Amino acid sequence: MAIKVQTRLWLGGEISASRDSELIENLITRVKRCASALGGAILFCVDGLPSYPKAIWKVFREKEPRDEPGRCRMIEWRNILIAQVIKQYENNRVISVKREIYQGTQETVAEVIKQTQGKGDINTAFIERINGTFRSCLHSLARRTRSLAQQSKTLQSGMYLVGCVYNFCTEHKSLRLPGLTGGHKWLERTPAMASGITDHCWTVDELLSYKVPPPRWEPKKSLRHPRHPWWEPKKPRGRPRKAPKSEIGGGANDHG
Repeated sequence: MAIKVQTRLWLGGEISASRDSELIENLITRVKRCASALGGAILFCVDGLPSYPKAIWKVFREKEPRDEPGRCRMIEWRNILIAQVIKQYENNRVISVKREIYQGTQETVAEVIKQTQGKGDINTAFIERINGTFRSCLHSLARRTRSLAQQSKTLQSGMYLVGCVYNFCTEHKSLRLPGLTGGHKWLERTPAMASGITDHCWTVDELLSYKVPPPRWEPKKSLRHPRHPWWEPKKPRGRPRKAPKSEIGGGANDHG
């Protein structure tokens, strides 16, 4: 799963039977769709799995347009920072924590951390907290449990239900703002409100009854185009239709 630290917004998750590189690339691709509208530096704080930095390098790049034939050169996104937290365990206890920066400088990473979480160092505490929240709400996500899901669709649907309720219907204590009367009252906010997606806290009934409009219909693009030199009108398929006598003449009552 992925989360935006500054607003505690849950960005989405992916489910797979094994934790392989394909799973990580699908998750990073989902994060890329959310990060395409952002500006400035983007810091990724991941755990010790080696697939994370490789997937980020592979997904966050675009093709360079060129007029000459041949393969396009891939250009990496600018201002992409990658930091990794590697924990060493002994007897199921953490004995040491190693922090490495794969891309970017120490000063740039520290500046982004100061802007997003105020203080602290490279850590994965925010995603671990939301993992605990999801496991407490959906028992199938727990590591050692008897309430397993028989199908991956059931687990994915339950995960997104918990995530949408967390984003739109749950007020986060760390996101509240001081009120207007001397700071004694607080203005509670949800992660969706802090991200500017909505202006009020939704109810579960409002969330479940909300209808997402379908995407705008676009006609299919055809390879045949009148501007192309090889364009030819499409011929009708099947046997030709027989025309009625009123069209070809020669009928019994035809006096023309």
